[in-house]
Amino acid sequence: MANFRKATYATWQEASDVVKKFNLESGDDYRLKYDKIDPLLPSNPRVFYPDFPGWKIYLGNNCYCSWQKSRDVSIASGVTNWKEYHELRHKNRKLRSCPADIYSDFVGYKDAFDPFSFTNLLVDYINLPLLEIEDLVSVAGKKLVLEEAEEFSMSY
Repeated sequence: MANFRKATYATWQEASDVVKKFNLESGDDYRLKYDKIDPLLPSNPRVFYPDFPGWKIYLGNNCYCSWQKSRDVSIASGVTNWKEYHELRHKNRKLRSCPADIYSDFVGYKDAFDPFSFTNLLVDYINLPLLEIEDLVSVAGKKLVLEEAEEFSMSY
């Protein structure tokens, strides 16, 4: 029994140049469509090319470098929930279909689309200089003390 090998592109870069024109989103998307796109594309480029660079590079998926940037763009566009994000994603190809798969520190859809969620406020302030964080904590602490003092005085 002869071992036949399908003719294909010699390098992943050549195959990638063809694939990028079709705006595929993932390896799964590629596996569903590669043979319809071009018969010279390998069924599994990750195995076929020893120097395969990963799906994002191979497919030409340019996405935002962080979920925070993706969130900022989404919120600026008026997105408040997953359904709206999904609709916007079709207009903005840099938004990923499943942010949790791309960003290891993704906090979840509910927090991601609420600019005033505790998680988002915390993430936004992590990069502040220590002095500014101390000021924020101090102000928050004083407000809490004042609120508790008002409650105490009202009860007596």
